Amino acid sequence: MTVSGDDFRLALGHFLTGVTVVTSGDQTTGPSGTTASSFSSVSLDPPLVSVCFGHLSDTLAVIRQVNRLDIEFLCITGDFIDAPGVSENTLSALRACRVPIYFSIGNHERYEDLDDILQRLENLGVQVLRSQSVMHGPVQLIGIDDSEHPARVERELADIDVDPERFVLLLYHRPRGLVAAAAAGVDLMIS
Repeated sequence: MTVSGDDFRLALGHFLTGVTVVTSGDQTTGPSGTTASSFSSVSLDPPLVSVCFGHLSDTLAVIRQVNRLDIEFLCITGDFIDAPGVSENTLSALRACRVPIYFSIGNHERYEDLDDILQRLENLGVQVLRSQSVMHGPVQLIGIDDSEHPARVERELADIDVDPERFVLLLYHRPRGLVAAAAAGVDLMIS
């Protein structure tokens, strides 16, 4: 189904913010849905939305819902793992995701076995972005590690080439540094 930019803007203009239920389905599976802790528009062209699921969600159920959506990629901005020793087997549902998963660390991963967590995620096909960027079609995704330092976003973006020809999406766990991100050419920061 193709959606015009005007229709997309009109539809998303009616949704301000907050928790919502994201639904999808087809004629064989019927409708199904899951609760999203955040839902927001990312871009009109191409029409993109960001959907964030709570960290207590059942991972396989979430991935099944994600696979039913017509999305290009999935972003996780930290606090996905907040206990030591979470096994690769426990996280194995990530392997079933049909789209790329991009991850930036939050404070909870830093408090736990960070290096082991990152290795498990990479083993499962998750692309961990640590002060680096990747291109995904017309979108440049940048991931920055979580930090308490108030100038973290500004300092890290100074060392990353931001592509002014692309839609630039910043993954950063904390909702800090928005002014610095905008000054660096970031179009949207998700936390």
